[in-house]
Amino acid sequence: MSGDPSTRNQSKWCSYHRDKGHRTEDCREFKRHLEELVQQGYLKEFIDREKTAAEKKAKPQSKEGGEPSHYVVNFIDAMVPDAQLGDAIRRTEYRRVRRQQEVMRMDFNPHLGTKRPREATAITFTKEDATRVIFPYNDALVISLQIGATTVKRMMVDQGSFAEIMYYSLFQKLGKTYADLIPVLTHLVGLNATPVWPLGRIRMPVTIGPRTVEVDFLVIDLPSTYNAIMGRTWLHLMEAVPSSYHQMLKFPFGDKVVEIRGDQAASKECFMAKAKQAGRIMMIEEEAPVLEEVGKEPATKSMEEIEKIHVIPESPDRYFLVGTSLPIPEKESLIRMLRRNVGVFAWTPYEMPGLDPELVVHRLNVKPGFKPVIQKGRRSAVQHTEAVVKEVENVLEAKAIREVQYPELLSNTVVVRKNDGKWRVCVDFTDLNKACPKDLFPLPKIDQLVDMTSGMARMSFLDAYCGYHQIPMHPSDQETTSFITPKGIFYYQVMPFGLKNAGATFQRMVTKLFGPLIGKIMEVYIDDMVDKSKFQQDHLMHLQEVFDVLKRNNLKLNASKCAFGVSTGKFLGHLVTQRGIEADPAQIKAIQCLE
Repeated sequence: MSGDPSTRNQSKWCSYHRDKGHRTEDCREFKRHLEELVQQGYLKEFIDREKTAAEKKAKPQSKEGGEPSHYVVNFIDAMVPDAQLGDAIRRTEYRRVRRQQEVMRMDFNPHLGTKRPREATAITFTKEDATRVIFPYNDALVISLQIGATTVKRMMVDQGSFAEIMYYSLFQKLGKTYADLIPVLTHLVGLNATPVWPLGRIRMPVTIGPRTVEVDFLVIDLPSTYNAIMGRTWLHLMEAVPSSYHQMLKFPFGDKVVEIRGDQAASKECFMAKAKQAGRIMMIEEEAPVLEEVGKEPATKSMEEIEKIHVIPESPDRYFLVGTSLPIPEKESLIRMLRRNVGVFAWTPYEMPGLDPELVVHRLNVKPGFKPVIQKGRRSAVQHTEAVVKEVENVLEAKAIREVQYPELLSNTVVVRKNDGKWRVCVDFTDLNKACPKDLFPLPKIDQLVDMTSGMARMSFLDAYCGYHQIPMHPSDQETTSFITPKGIFYYQVMPFGLKNAGATFQRMVTKLFGPLIGKIMEVYIDDMVDKSKFQQDHLMHLQEVFDVLKRNNLKLNASKCAFGVSTGKFLGHLVTQRGIEADPAQIKAIQCLE
């Protein structure tokens, strides 16, 4: 009996194994042994022949009475019309297919003597065609084609695809833009029945060997190790016959048959890259890790081109970031509105007065009986020390910290490198966080926020200026946040990063401020905010409502990290567009750069 004896059920006994773990009547090995004895002619006296005969009689038989009848399993991989087009198109298409099926049944009835297909060049595959194939294998057929004037590798031939698919990475490398796309009002449905909306359709000349045909590609923005998929439409145009076993594609040209060999090495590379990508599991916890969104450059939040609009020409460091795809009248109206509401932005710590303690204040609620921990000073590299000294000067100038001489609890600073190469200075509040109970204020569900943000015509991504530092610490808890630096010992007067319940406090504050707007024209996850509008003409009005709330409560935005008037952007790690939720190009960069 296999398995760990200590984990078996000690109340069940198996007479076959003479051990505990399962009952004799449930023993699979015992049943297998009995079947082998029966097949060898033993145990005949224990076999119920009447029951065996009844089971054989009950098996489904064909009309001829020999083999069991066959069942047809249909699978559809096609484009589904948009719901707005109604059911009429579906019914019409269904009737057309049914009529075509009846005609095909008559055409191939040998007793009717109807027309046969025209004579065509015979295409065959032989053992010699597979001499250059490395066995054993299970590789897809991947070839190289010429699209326009560009030779494109990693093109998968897929007889299971009804359409030709071009991935957005190839679309960009071909020098194409959204202006080259023809709108498509239908979506793709694949094996998992999940609808995928194409960005559009584009017609391109495809050359393989001596033949060129015009192909309509559906452009989709999804991660893939292939550049494009050539489906049945292209194969039928070429009258081509693919064979993944022989790693070869053949098609007639005149009175000859052209042979195109697949790239087996490229096929394996694509498969391994896809397997490696699928093996990575990205997790988002509901506590503070999502705060890494804070401080990202606006170019990474907006997937569109954005331009700087200076507040006044005399101050080049004060500007707004506006989407370049906006129509000129809409852009001018947006710029005028931003300049009218310049008071909701802060460019220096002096312009950040902080929120009213009557509105929100952060408390630690340290557990009674907690013994304060004084961490020993740690050695650090020279560049880390310089980063800490510079950060202390900045927050001291902003009056976010104050010096203390006799703290009861002391934490160290930690320096980590950010994605842009700069240093981030944090405080190691590990010991302090252990003494604080978790704030049970509920955080929004990320998937629901992303779903409610997708499909919007206009969006503006907002970022609070030093968001956490705009919330004051409760006076009785300030010295508990003391930390050691080369310039002395300081404590926070405002809520710092790294505290256990900082995210919950910020979420409670924004929920209180923007409560009537959340779910309608705004979505907020801690300090990640987006103003959204279903229709373009409503966006300025919605944005003004948000600005009015910010003005009343002195919550300041960081203009250099906001992006206004865009239709595509990154929200909580997901790419949201007017078409829906799409793949983030930053997460599939390794696949796109695969040679």
